[in-house]
Amino acid sequence: MDNNTTKPYLDRMIDEEKQLGERIEKLRVFILKNDLFHSLSQQKKNLMKGQLHAMMLYQHFLRERINLEDSNALAESYNNA
Repeated sequence: MDNNTTKPYLDRMIDEEKQLGERIEKLRVFILKNDLFHSLSQQKKNLMKGQLHAMMLYQHFLRERINLEDSNALAESYNNA
């Protein structure tokens, strides 16, 4: 966000949320569409699925914190991307 009235920590949270979203999508695609995933041991697959779940949960809480600070901040940041 380029708005000078934006709080620096809010900008950092928004940046983190975007990066996390990209990582979530990459892991989700790997789990759903990559044949290599299916060749892994069940333990490794379970750990990766658990990691994806934890990342999504973390993203949820990060978004809630961002919305508490500024309910329009996420929408604006994605519109300006």
